[in-house]
This record gives sequence, C-alpha cells and structure tokens, in this order.
Amino acid sequence: MAGVNQPCRNPVQWAGVVSSQWDSFLNCYAMSVPQFSPQSHSARVSVTLVIGEQRIPLAKIAPGEIYFQTPQSLPECSGQIELIVDGKLRSWNVHLPHGAVPFERNAQTERVDGD
Repeated sequence: MAGVNQPCRNPVQWAGVVSSQWDSFLNCYAMSVPQFSPQSHSARVSVTLVIGEQRIPLAKIAPGEIYFQTPQSLPECSGQIELIVDGKLRSWNVHLPHGAVPFERNAQTERVDGD
C-alpha cells in the first residue's frame, strides 16, 4: 500500500490510507480529551401577578403579555409581577389596560415606570 508521502494513482488505495490515518487520529484524540460529565441544573421558577392582596399564579410571561395558569376575570387594573428564580425575587409594576376575560388565558400588560 502506498504511504502518505508517496503518490498514489489508485483512488481506492488512497482512500484506504486516509481512512486508516483518520481512524488513528480519532483514537489518539479521543484518549487525550479529558472526559467529564456536565452538571445539569433545573431552576425553580415561580411567576405571580399580585393585585392588592390577590396572588394569581402565571404560567409564563412575555414582553407585553402574561399567561395565566387558569383563566381569570379582571377589570382594568395595576399590579406587580413577581418572578422568583431559585429563591431570588425580582419584581416590577405592570398595568393591565384591558383586564382579563375568563375565556382567555392571556392578558396584555404595560410596564409601569418607577420600578
């Protein structure tokens, strides 16, 4: 079989040389790379809309919109969104210009300055 530095006229023969060298490289490389198991982390997340004394759990939030876990009936109102990630609280004031209707799981929000 022809070596790497020698010209090879037969493409099948050349492919065998390249393939065996590639396998050797991969075996060497695989042994030299440190193996590790990445630690995964699932954050504990809680999102709540607070209106006065009422606390309404949210399924998710998006810019300009909130999604309730269960449909709500709310008039136009202002409140606060509390986002807790792994025990760290972040909150901001919002206004629901159209409130919420019981046949929808989402409501439009506007962020209120002064947070």
